[in-house]
Amino acid sequence: MALYRIITENVNKQGIIEIITKYIDGFTLIDAQGYWRGKPEDALIIEIEVVLTGQSTIYSLAKDIKKLNNQESVLIQKIETKSHFI
Repeated sequence: MALYRIITENVNKQGIIEIITKYIDGFTLIDAQGYWRGKPEDALIIEIEVVLTGQSTIYSLAKDIKKLNNQESVLIQKIETKSHFI
């Protein structure tokens, strides 16, 4: 199991949510402050616990967000994890 984290600029938040829900049933959004080339910007961290969804889905999702926000890039992090619902 893996936790994927996509970090993007926090613009078009509703549009980002609409894109995510096309691919993923459940996710977490975290508002953050990031820096790009020494300048602060509002950032959005999207966390997705992946059980059945493949890496290609995460990359497609990230590409759609990158396009929506007209960004040079978005960051994808893959974190190996063991999670349990109680």
